[in-house]
Amino acid sequence: MSKLKWILNNNRGFTLVEILIGMALFSILSLSVWSLMNHASNSSNRTYTKIEAVENARVALDFMIDEIRRAQKIQIENFDDANTILCLDMDGNNDISLGTGDVKFSFDDNTIHYNNVELVNNIQSISFDPPSLDKDGYGILDKEIDTNNDGIMDRVLDANEDGLLDENLKITIETISKGETYRITGEVSIRYKGIVKKYNE
Repeated sequence: MSKLKWILNNNRGFTLVEILIGMALFSILSLSVWSLMNHASNSSNRTYTKIEAVENARVALDFMIDEIRRAQKIQIENFDDANTILCLDMDGNNDISLGTGDVKFSFDDNTIHYNNVELVNNIQSISFDPPSLDKDGYGILDKEIDTNNDGIMDRVLDANEDGLLDENLKITIETISKGETYRITGEVSIRYKGIVKKYNE
């Protein structure tokens, strides 16, 4: 401090060496601060991207669950179109006709479509449990599901018994974000729902 006062009192400036040392110290400090801020920004962006991917998958899952609740009949397999994953008959007439209120979900190129309109993307896979309600494709509920042969899922079965279905359909969606996969799962009651027998898509 006394040297600084002496320099100021003698109207002398800093030497070239002192200026260079000061600039070097300032540069090191600036680079350190920039590195910390850049790391924090990248970390924040990664976190935001992950949250967005999971939230998009959650929106799709909630939307599917809401539509299944409203439907009278459901089908999750045996489609002519390989991209179709779920059809819902809203009026119970065994006929899926888009534009009449019926619903079709399809999945291709990591994107879920709702009635041929893009719903969400960055989806890796969608699966149902049980994976089949109509294994033979005849439009009739499997016997282990429809034990009383009335065409609807109306009997509450013990989920711990082998080969029997409880009253819920489990849907699992896997989403991709920055090379990492995240899985979300939801359940919806399919009690009192029948199988869609006819497709006019």
